[in-house]
Amino acid sequence: MSTIFIFYLLLSNYKFNTPFPQEIEQEKNIDARLKGKIWFIKKQIKQKTYFHTPIQLIKGQPILPKGFCVYNSLYTDNQLDNVYHDIHTLYKSAYKYPEEFGVSDQRKTRGLTYLFTTPDPTDNRPSIQQTLSLLQKYKCKHLIRCILTYLDYIGKLYQVDIATNPKTLQKYISIGLLRYEPEYGIWLHIDNIERSGQGPICTVSIGPPVVYYDLTPALVEDKKARPLRVVAPQGSLIIMDGPSRMEWAHGLPFGVPIKGGKIKYTLTFKCESFHTLSPVYNKLLDHKITLSKEGCGE
Repeated sequence: MSTIFIFYLLLSNYKFNTPFPQEIEQEKNIDARLKGKIWFIKKQIKQKTYFHTPIQLIKGQPILPKGFCVYNSLYTDNQLDNVYHDIHTLYKSAYKYPEEFGVSDQRKTRGLTYLFTTPDPTDNRPSIQQTLSLLQKYKCKHLIRCILTYLDYIGKLYQVDIATNPKTLQKYISIGLLRYEPEYGIWLHIDNIERSGQGPICTVSIGPPVVYYDLTPALVEDKKARPLRVVAPQGSLIIMDGPSRMEWAHGLPFGVPIKGGKIKYTLTFKCESFHTLSPVYNKLLDHKITLSKEGCGE
């Protein structure tokens, strides 16, 4: 596991305390009720964090989100520079041909641009094979190699043959790319579950040498749990699974200084559940939260 730095993030009003509307509580369909609750929670806990939000050194062992893991970068900084160049060039083409790349351009509203997405969350994303074919067309050999390297590693972590079996690959994982405008981050939020259920979200950030990741125990019953800031090198594989996705809100701070003139890109692997382990019942969601992997060890 990566050598990372973890601090307490000094925030207030980070827990969800608002009762759900009656129409959500009275929804008879279990899946619809859960989705309604998550959408409502997302709106209520929406909060920005900033690079200069006060942090505090941790004495002792903090309460970490179950299912949150950070692994060492699989690439050197020089290799990541090559991947960065591929992505940076790719986005220039994506803005010219947005339909080909499935571009969701939110630069003016959120400072973000997504690739390989669809406007309707119920639609299927492009298959990995389609995405890799497009990247090959635009001669992104370093990015393709990076994707396959991290996919192979994720497969080994979850003991699933995702790198060589196309059917398994297509069933479990979709790929996304995210570009951040300078000094933009992402509000604290809980992920939607329409696209990828309770499966893990795996991300690799490329560009700035360090990534900052903020977490708050929005739906956690343990009163000792406190907001955290995780600091890790670029290229680190960050995984959120189970409770870390559905009980902890996560986001990226705004106002992070640009170093080396590089903006930030994030490669995202959204996964269906590989396995169903240790289901834990959450009273507020009225739902059992499962993990696909126990612990963060190799």
